[in-house]
Amino acid sequence: MTRIEFEEKILSKRNFNKKTLDLLWNATQDTIKKFGKIISEEEIVSRIINNLRKNIIDKKEIIDRDVQSSGRYNLNEKTLWMLKKLPKEYYDKVFLHEFLHCISSGERYSGFATEFGGAGLNEGITEYLTQKIRPMDVKSYGILVEIIEALTTIIPEEKIISAYFNDPLELFDELEEKRDQF
Repeated sequence: MTRIEFEEKILSKRNFNKKTLDLLWNATQDTIKKFGKIISEEEIVSRIINNLRKNIIDKKEIIDRDVQSSGRYNLNEKTLWMLKKLPKEYYDKVFLHEFLHCISSGERYSGFATEFGGAGLNEGITEYLTQKIRPMDVKSYGILVEIIEALTTIIPEEKIISAYFNDPLELFDELEEKRDQF
């Protein structure tokens, strides 16, 4: 898909500004390069349209559960907030992390965060994938990423990533089958 086709598909349903389109295009291309065998560009565009209703919102401060945050994707509001004062490289990394939350969201889940739980795993896998696409010295969610790394010794990484983008219950079923290996 070309940049023009990408923008035409999104702009047919959403009225995003240039900054939002630029960020979405770059994150989509980065994601496709790394995980295109697991999630298609068409599916990413569809999820952007379904899961993001407004332009990226730059804020002076983001407080999430009483903690300062650099970014936040809100599934219920279908919004993505970014801390305005971040250096560009870190802004792009945080945006990618929040973008992955956005495109991993379905009707009953967001990545591994389902109605049954899994929020910690969700942050761990989201950051794990972010680091796969955009490695940086500054790392977030340390222990949660280490848990995902440990899971890859029991369950193939591709299955974990597929479950994140497609159906988190697949992973929980797999974990149930292999729980004796923990």
